[in-house]
Amino acid sequence: MSPHLRSAAFVVLVFVAAVAGVWAGLWFRESRAPAPTEPASALVPGSVFPDAVLAAPDGAARRTGDLLAGRGGAVLFLKLDCGPCGRAVAAWQEAIDAGELEGVPVWGVTIDPPEEIVAYRAERGLTFPVYHDAERVSVGAWRVRSVPLVVVVDREGEIVATRSDPRQPVDGEALRELVAGG
Repeated sequence: MSPHLRSAAFVVLVFVAAVAGVWAGLWFRESRAPAPTEPASALVPGSVFPDAVLAAPDGAARRTGDLLAGRGGAVLFLKLDCGPCGRAVAAWQEAIDAGELEGVPVWGVTIDPPEEIVAYRAERGLTFPVYHDAERVSVGAWRVRSVPLVVVVDREGEIVATRSDPRQPVDGEALRELVAGG
């Protein structure tokens, strides 16, 4: 075998070994990764949406129980500087503007400061309220770990659905059925 052919064969062998090593490393790393077991929050279907005090940007206290009482609705948990949250609120506002969410109360919850909420709503043209979670119950007791998170509550106060994919379309008809309890 010529020296050039032997060198080329050696380079190919090293390349194949490197690719196999990378593949084996990725497979090993993935096989050792813990399975995601924790839900996006403690607000899960079948449970009652907890009552807590939130603050409107003007400082007025609002109880979640009062906001949902007999009406249900869609509650959007968000962080104002979160890109996916921005896409989600834009989709919800678009559905509201198109009249698709008639009969479905929509409101947001964030731990961001009230003055930032006011600017955010104005900048994005939001017509639905966004409440300030001053006591941080959403990240504490409710364990909201991933935003955007939408929690759909029926008229009896029971959580009937959750979703965290901002790319999922807003389906007004399905939401009305969920809120109505049907």
